[in-house]
Amino acid sequence: MLTQLAAISMALAVRLVRDRAAEEPPQQEDDCLLTTRQAAEFLAVRPDWLYQHAKNLPFTRRLSRKALRFSRRGLLAWREKRRG
Repeated sequence: MLTQLAAISMALAVRLVRDRAAEEPPQQEDDCLLTTRQAAEFLAVRPDWLYQHAKNLPFTRRLSRKALRFSRRGLLAWREKRRG
């Protein structure tokens, strides 16, 4: 009888851990916003090029009329797609 109780206890513990893991959102890599100069260095282009093409670049974030930032994660994905 003790063996059966131990088996049931173990099964419940496994289910509890599995259910809690399913509830938690997966950890995502933190994204950060890069300045125009940082993004230009990362892509090996001039900052002017980024300003000229900002509307067509999916990783561009406009903070205000005059402030652009670029998603690091978006830059990585875009660069890999272009290389591939």
